[in-house]
Parts: sequence; structure tokens; C-alpha cells
Amino acid sequence: MQILEREGQRIGIIEVQGALFFGACAKLQSQARALGAKGAELIVLDFRHMTSIDSTGCALLRTIAVNCAEAGGRLMISCVERERRIDPSTRRRHNGGASAVAHISRAQLRWIWLNLEANNVIARIGDDGIFDDTDTALAACEEILLKRLGHARHRESRGIIASSDLFQGLSRAQIMVLGRYTQRHRFNVYDVVFEQGDAGDRAYFLVTGRMDVLIDIPGSVRKRRVSALTEGALFAEMGLIDSGTRSATVRTVRSAACFSINADSYSQLQKEIPDVALILMHNVARQFAHRLRHANNMISELER
Repeated sequence: MQILEREGQRIGIIEVQGALFFGACAKLQSQARALGAKGAELIVLDFRHMTSIDSTGCALLRTIAVNCAEAGGRLMISCVERERRIDPSTRRRHNGGASAVAHISRAQLRWIWLNLEANNVIARIGDDGIFDDTDTALAACEEILLKRLGHARHRESRGIIASSDLFQGLSRAQIMVLGRYTQRHRFNVYDVVFEQGDAGDRAYFLVTGRMDVLIDIPGSVRKRRVSALTEGALFAEMGLIDSGTRSATVRTVRSAACFSINADSYSQLQKEIPDVALILMHNVARQFAHRLRHANNMISELER
């Protein structure tokens, strides 16, 4: 997270609103150039509020994609609905024209997607550069950026534990004793550690891998990604304090290994080795306070 905060200017997001046609292209091109001048290598165009696009707008997207690639970066698109209901042989025969889609009601068509495809924008960007939502696109950009900066290599587990703020003030012998009260877990890609609303009485320490924190979007079955967990992260620590329900879903995006301690084991630790339990809870509280301060700063930025 520290690397992403320090290098965050390498990722840029532009929200496109209304129709992208000849008259609006100059503004989008100007914004894309401004982001590039500030060091943005990976640019995401959010189409959530875009209503239409013509051939001029598509030509601009191809140009931005080429410019990003030449600068060593990449253009990505989010929040565009895919049109999958056209027979591929019919599409090729009519080259994406109106006759290829005459059998589908005009109101049902994903016209933005069809225009992007017919004007070779999809081919230029690549199918792996099209995302259903901006949060997922941002997560992909962060993964690319971390790999470029050499942070994707796994550090040795012992070094991660020894250098973690969670164990500050504990000797190696005390950390090894603490390990007797924990459980080890392994998760594959896309495994769910727990769901929002699940009962929680356990805190986790991520040793290797990466996970996403997701919250439910009210009134839908979708989830929004709110943060990422990287090696050395503590999460779900509130389970040790109030044993309430989980406030978010945690899902792996890279095979992961964790240690966890539940409320019963922590109570036993308090009784048998109170000094270790006290130091551990002090470190947990300090990390929780850091997160709260960071959240307050984010809220302040949003209100400006």
C-alpha cells in the first residue's frame, strides 16, 4: 500500500459522460495528455455515464491506446456492457453493420460495444483490457504497477513476520510461542476467506499472496472493491474485539497463506502469557488507529 500511495500518479482514471463525438474528443484528448504529463502510464476510461460514441470518438480511443503503449503503458476501459448475442459468422459477413443485428430489438443492443468493436477499439485495447467495473480495472492496474516496480516477488515468510509492525516489541522466542496459539490457512486464487455478514471471531495475518476487500452494493448482487491486502497485512482484527459480523468480504486474487488467531485462543493467551497478549493487542490497536486516520483523510479528500 505504501508503494501504491507513493507511485499512484502512474495510474489515471477519466470518467466519460454523455456522448463521445467530434465536439467532445478534444477535451478527452487534453485530459489524457495531462495525465500522461503527470506520469500516468496506465489510464482507465470509465464509461459508466457515457451515452454514445461515433467513429471519431473510436478513432480517438485508438490514438490514446497507441500513445499509452508507446509510453510503455496501457489504456483500459471499464463499465461498458458487452454485446454477445450476435452470431460471429453473421458479424463477419456484414462487418458489424445494421443488417447483422436486425433480428435484435434496437433497445436491447449494446450499441456502444458494437461501435467499439466495429471500429477496432476492442481489438486495439485487447479483451483483457475491458472490465465490468472500474474497481476491477484499478486492481489490474495496481497489479501491473507492482510487478513493474519489482514488488510482485514474494519475500521469505520469516522476514515478513520479523519486520511486521504487528510483532513489534516481541522477541523471536515470543513470536514462536505465539505461533502455538494460531492456525495456518492456505487459499487458492478467488477463494473467499469470509463473506460480508458472516460471524467473525478471528483475526488474520497475511504472510504471502494478495487479497481484495469487497463490500456489497445495496440493491444489487455486485460488490465494490475498497482496498487490497498485501503480504504482511493484518485484517479482520475486529473479530478479536467484538465477535460481530464481518463488515466486508475478503477474496484472494493471488494464492495466499495466512495465520489466524480466534477469540478463544487469544483469551487463553491472555491467561497463560499476559505480557505477549498485551503487546500484541497494543500493536493491533495502533494499526487500527492508523487505518482510521487514513479513512478520515480519504473522507476529507472526497469532501473537498
